[in-house]
Amino acid sequence: MIDRWCTSDRGAWKLALNGSTSHVEQQFGYCRYAQASDSWLDDFLSTLLAANQQTTDARGSARASRRDDIRSVDGSQVIGLRPC
Repeated sequence: MIDRWCTSDRGAWKLALNGSTSHVEQQFGYCRYAQASDSWLDDFLSTLLAANQQTTDARGSARASRRDDIRSVDGSQVIGLRPC
């Protein structure tokens, strides 16, 4: 990714700006920090996806319990209806 950005039309010219780092420095920085940043990203995404799954599971449980409470006009239980 670093090589692609450093040689692309969108990124290469930015390497000439004041304060920018060279292509070689970009590669060195990637090699130095890639393992830590990849580990952080894996942990972050695992946590985010787990939280999303818990929210989805909780919504499913709430829907299931509401479905049990649905009754027809005559009082008999209606099975299979899913409220919004």
